[in-house]
Amino acid sequence: LIHELAKFQADRSEAEAKAFFNQAGTLDSRWASPEDPVAHGEELNAAYAADPSTENRQALAHHEIRYGDPAKGLELVADHTADDVVDLKLALEADRARNDSARAQALAAGLANGTEPFADIELWTLVGFICLDSGEPALGQRALERALELDPGNHALKIQMRLLQGN
Repeated sequence: LIHELAKFQADRSEAEAKAFFNQAGTLDSRWASPEDPVAHGEELNAAYAADPSTENRQALAHHEIRYGDPAKGLELVADHTADDVVDLKLALEADRARNDSARAQALAAGLANGTEPFADIELWTLVGFICLDSGEPALGQRALERALELDPGNHALKIQMRLLQGN
């Protein structure tokens, strides 16, 4: 484990470490926190009203999930999760904020059946941590294994897997 930690620090930037550990909820978001969440939310709502682009919708959804109403954020992305990995990750973040692990558990269970909507390391890492948080260690481990298959050199995932296996 110590060897993997050393390799992680040598091979990964601080930003990559934060991106990984953000999935566990231990570090700041991959999107910076606004100084005034209320004003920022108003700006995002105005931008989305003026231009309902995917980027504006996703930015507003993210803001709602993190600083407003996760259910409202979920409404903004729910119809797009089948065809956009960012929307699916946002839906999972909303689910996590609402203590609803059903989507993550279904995605992890689908891996055993060969169902994988997106080959995305962040997606499977998030699914893994949601499953672990909800008391489903086997599903969580399977999702993290898939993330590690997608990025076999990811030392942070190797460390997490060793922790799960008790090594």
